[in-house]
Amino acid sequence: MDHSKIVLKALIDSHLAAAKTLQTALQQIELREREEQEAASRAATSSSLKPVSRSRYLDPVEAAELLNMSSSTMAKLRSIGGGPPFRKFGRTIRYEIGELESWAAAHQRFTSTSHADSLCTIREACDILKISNTKIYTLINE
Repeated sequence: MDHSKIVLKALIDSHLAAAKTLQTALQQIELREREEQEAASRAATSSSLKPVSRSRYLDPVEAAELLNMSSSTMAKLRSIGGGPPFRKFGRTIRYEIGELESWAAAHQRFTSTSHADSLCTIREACDILKISNTKIYTLINE
């Protein structure tokens, strides 16, 4: 194997190792965030429900409090769709607690962007490994 192929193979191996390390770190962060969100959700559920609301249905204000949303956001979601399922009893709107919790769980996010399942780019690997792009291009072109 000539020198440039060895350097390129080493670069690819380090890139893959860095990607695996990043993937492991990301999984650990996601697990920690999920555990924190579940704990916060349990705390919010137990503290935000008023003692008077012992039924399985909540009015829009109680449902908004449970989800830590404004009641106007709940009204907007009822109008345009995409919100939790609700029921109308005559003119009265009610949300079932279990359906609110299921809806919230289905809309759980860990970041504001989607997760990429691909490996990081060489530039990202360089940043992670604290290697300059110039050094890599120099190694590749030797």
